Amino acid sequence: MSNTISLKSSDGDSFPIDEEAAKLSLKLKTIIDQKDDLVRNISSITLSKVIEYCSKHVPNNNADKEALKLFDQELVNNVDKVSLLYLVEAAKNLKIDGLYNLSRESLIEKLAVSKPDELLLMLNSKDLKPMNEMLVELIDQGLAERCSGGPS
Repeated sequence: MSNTISLKSSDGDSFPIDEEAAKLSLKLKTIIDQKDDLVRNISSITLSKVIEYCSKHVPNNNADKEALKLFDQELVNNVDKVSLLYLVEAAKNLKIDGLYNLSRESLIEKLAVSKPDELLLMLNSKDLKPMNEMLVELIDQGLAERCSGGPS
């Protein structure tokens, strides 16, 4: 069994995580190797979801594949579009491919069924400005899927 370490979100909250789970992220592995604990630009809410995902996806944890698939779906289905956008951005920055793909696909599906005024609110949000380019790309993909009747 590996050690439990602590990671600190950008807003100062600390979270315990198994070191092996943290190593699912190339970026977190680097943070650990440098004896740092601060995960910059990731809020407590988002970091808790990242840690939850990594903890369930530790290699060799003998998890039931169906239970893991259900966990993944619940993780992304139980968050709103904005929280999911932050999760996509965090997974991308932390280099957690499985979480990135899962959260990105879920967000694309949610954007595809969003009303235009909801999308405009997201695009005009000052808090989301740094992620606008990615958001536009995801909206485009979601709209393309809606027009074609499924994932492209």
